Amino acid sequence: MEQITFEDMLTHYLLKLNECSDGLISISESLKKSTLIIESGWKGQAAVSCRIRLEEMIDEIKKSQDEVENAIKSLSLIDLTAESNDTTLV
Repeated sequence: MEQITFEDMLTHYLLKLNECSDGLISISESLKKSTLIIESGWKGQAAVSCRIRLEEMIDEIKKSQDEVENAIKSLSLIDLTAESNDTTLV
């Protein structure tokens, strides 16, 4: 039976969090492009409402990005501590 170390688990979760961060960045960039499209010619109340909602969504994504970055920092600190200990999980 292959042994899974604590460091293996941390590495896996760090990889997944980095993938999540990349996805959030991609979504944020797409939302910003949508805002530019609206600003380039769409007029009226519908444009204003859409722009407001897009800005709210960008803010929500930013909050999620901050949470993911904090999780990555926390796991990285744990990883540094775990490297000094030999921790093996079954």
